[in-house]
Amino acid sequence: MLNSHNLFNKTLQSFLKAYIITCLLTLKPLVVHYIGKDISQARTFGFVQDLELLKKFSLAKGGSLDNAIVIDKDKILNKEGLRYPDEFVRHKLLDSLGDFSLLGMPIKGHIVTYKSGHALNHLFIKKLLENKNAWETGPAKI
Repeated sequence: MLNSHNLFNKTLQSFLKAYIITCLLTLKPLVVHYIGKDISQARTFGFVQDLELLKKFSLAKGGSLDNAIVIDKDKILNKEGLRYPDEFVRHKLLDSLGDFSLLGMPIKGHIVTYKSGHALNHLFIKKLLENKNAWETGPAKI
């Protein structure tokens, strides 16, 4: 759902499989400083039981406990734990920002995602661009 709003806000709920890790994060406004300081350090994450499948398809080649959070059932395997209590949702936000940046123009609006991921973000962008009545471009305001 995309609602018109003066600031780019991002509200993200992330429910991860049966583990139900739930977080809510709202940014008002989303600024580069906040992204650099508090969002960009959030690591990707994955589940031990998915590793074999990832390897089978030559994915996660550079993944390690140094740059990813590894979850086994309800336990985080990384010795240092999470960098932030809501690191999972911060990483999902980082993914979404990257995905939406592929539009090639800034969004002036409020994006709400639920169980978001790259595939869903890309599908949303595709549908948004197909529906020319749902958006407009204009001069940049500095």
